[in-house]
Amino acid sequence: MPEADYPFKITSHRAEKGEFFEYKLLEKQMGQILGYELVADNLKTDKGWYSDTIILTTDSAVRPELRIRVNGNIKEISPVNPVPIGEDKPQPLTQ
Repeated sequence: MPEADYPFKITSHRAEKGEFFEYKLLEKQMGQILGYELVADNLKTDKGWYSDTIILTTDSAVRPELRIRVNGNIKEISPVNPVPIGEDKPQPLTQ
């Protein structure tokens, strides 16, 4: 969210790779300040890690570009105990 002393507008945005997630950038009015909400959703279906960067270009001379890292770790779920493999604390099964 832009600070009152350093307002800016996002003029463009893109994902560096854009392979394993999709995102939306929404404008949010916060009183008299225009803010933004970034929502990312995973698209990767197989297990494994991924990382990417969302690049926001602004009209600010102070910070003309903002980079937001996106990391995902998709884990395999055991059919016997529905907790991702490698987690420390198994959860009890519920009926």
